[in-house]
Amino acid sequence: MDVAVAVVVFGASIVNVAAQDAAGVSEIPVAGFLMLAIGSVALLWRRSRSPAVLGVALAMTVAWMAFGYPGNPVFHILVSLYAVGRFVPKERISLAALAVALALVGFAQVTDGDPVADVVVAMVDDAALVRGSSGSTPELLRGCRSGAS
Repeated sequence: MDVAVAVVVFGASIVNVAAQDAAGVSEIPVAGFLMLAIGSVALLWRRSRSPAVLGVALAMTVAWMAFGYPGNPVFHILVSLYAVGRFVPKERISLAALAVALALVGFAQVTDGDPVADVVVAMVDDAALVRGSSGSTPELLRGCRSGAS
């Protein structure tokens, strides 16, 4: 299952970044494919090392933007952010991860020239993803962590 998630995220990321900014797959440099592959391989450890996997996804996204590659590979962040909310027992770590991811997503969209409405929607979606995966009450947290979800 973990390998399937990594492969699907890799493929979806290629399609996603190729479709953004009217860029095709041929516009993605070899280094970009390598970065997407590294981020996807890191997802194999999303259950046992969720914060580290999120760090890899965030670093890959920052590097992607710094190099000026087309589009914005967001699926790695979404999957790893969900994993932090789902598999990390301390809510503080989940909330800190959410804050960092929201800051990065917001910064990326603002610098990309996206409308404010798109930025707000993306941030609310990310927040709902983590809050939905970790729950908002201790009882729900215990139920999710024990596999009752």
